[in-house]
Amino acid sequence: MIANSALKRRFVYLVEKPFSNRDAQRFGIQTVVANGFIAEVWDVGLLCSPKYPRDNRFSEDVNIRIFRNFDDLKCALKDLHPDDVLLGLVGMSIEQAWAYRRLRAAIFNSEATLATITNGHSPFDRWDTLWDKAKHVCSMSCSRLLRVRHGVNLILNELKLNVGNCMTLLNQRKLDYVFAGASVMGVDRLLVGSNTQVFTIHSLDTDILLHSDRKSDSSKKHDHIVYLDSLGPLHPELKAYQLEFGLETSDFYSSNVRCLLHLQALLGKPCVVAAHPRANQGQLDEYFSPIKVFYNQTAQLVANSACVVAEPSMSLGMAAWFDKPAIILWNNDLADWNKQMIIDFRDALGCAVWDVNDQTTWETPTVDKERYEMYRSSYMKQPGSINKPFWQAVCDEVLSKSLVQ
Repeated sequence: MIANSALKRRFVYLVEKPFSNRDAQRFGIQTVVANGFIAEVWDVGLLCSPKYPRDNRFSEDVNIRIFRNFDDLKCALKDLHPDDVLLGLVGMSIEQAWAYRRLRAAIFNSEATLATITNGHSPFDRWDTLWDKAKHVCSMSCSRLLRVRHGVNLILNELKLNVGNCMTLLNQRKLDYVFAGASVMGVDRLLVGSNTQVFTIHSLDTDILLHSDRKSDSSKKHDHIVYLDSLGPLHPELKAYQLEFGLETSDFYSSNVRCLLHLQALLGKPCVVAAHPRANQGQLDEYFSPIKVFYNQTAQLVANSACVVAEPSMSLGMAAWFDKPAIILWNNDLADWNKQMIIDFRDALGCAVWDVNDQTTWETPTVDKERYEMYRSSYMKQPGSINKPFWQAVCDEVLSKSLVQ
């Protein structure tokens, strides 16, 4: 096949969440365009995640197409050619085998070059394969399985997942590329075939850290404590995936602020808040008063901090990257899934955990250098991996393949 040189190759991002200006930057739109592609975003959220909050705020600089039925999506997919790239940012994980079965069927019937990425990893990511997930289910305590409603739902979900995986097995088409972070964890292995090319780069958000000096700069004063906000009960994915948080917004933030004010007195340094990237300017100010909130400055705030405080979040990787002592805040009223995340991050980082209602746990944090090093290599960037910006590495690899076969 000889590609039509008069036509530019299309690079299509398949997403299920509203594509913001932050997403345009994070997913390398400018880099893709600079490398000669036509960048497009196909939003299938109304088909796959209709409950996800949609506030009609989209990136103004990207060609975004919103699909409202599968017939239109299938027609659009038929217009893609083998030298076009379809990057699936949705429907590629093992847990999505059943719920996204129609989307998968449509995608894998396309002639386009099929690719996916792994956005990032954390200690909470356990299920690398279907077997790993099955072992987890079997290891669940009898007391949980004996709860009739929970047990029935669990069995039904597992049956659906198995049916979804059988459908995946019947489809002979596999991914052409997996552009991974520190590992391919998170991608359904049934979508990876013998001809799938897997490239380990680094976690997506490590791009902004690549050229940062991990060692403390003695010329700068590390004169503040930084709290890494993760939106807590305000996070839109709680509603989208029907997750219970366990705490009201005011109770959650007031208890956290109480801990931060105590830490200020303990270390003799002021505390600042690094707002979650999805937070709107000024959205969090009232919740953290009298502590000042900064927006879109997380990496810089962590690099120049004396200590990091956080909710369980992948942003804790920045504490590991810059070798900063870290504290994770615990609340007994949090939902079980959130508590498990805290335990997983604690075990991986060896960091302190403060119970917001028990001051006997409020001890000065230290750095476990061995665990931090393991965390960086396991979840952020493997030693010796490609040392390029993520999306430039993606474009270089895709473009390196001859269009003449």
